[in-house]
Amino acid sequence: MAGETSSSPPQVDDKAFLEATTKVVNDLHRAGDVVIIGRGANVILANTPGVMHVGLVAPVELRVETMMQREHLDRDEARVYVRELDEAWHIYFRKFFNASPTEASLYHMILNMEKIQASTAAEVIVHACADLAS
Repeated sequence: MAGETSSSPPQVDDKAFLEATTKVVNDLHRAGDVVIIGRGANVILANTPGVMHVGLVAPVELRVETMMQREHLDRDEARVYVRELDEAWHIYFRKFFNASPTEASLYHMILNMEKIQASTAAEVIVHACADLAS
């Protein structure tokens, strides 16, 4: 009807979205001493000196268990959630970077969280960042 406004959020085209994402990632990087999770920051900052790119991986079942606890989901819901996250992650990388997020060359290191505790992973990352900075 005339005068009504749509409750749908405004649409942003892919180019504008990638430009905005790239600007935010670069602004955060310039601010310094930050951890940027996702958004393809490892691709956006791929050739930036002093930047460490770390991938964390885990088997699906461990990720399902984690999502069950974190999101208070039952096993089936968590399995669907993990599958949808993985699919969205791959689509995002393919669409905006023509890459696969699982491509090892996009990372300085990849840690398997089934094999080490989070505290150990944090220590490894801190040491690697210190080495990169020196």
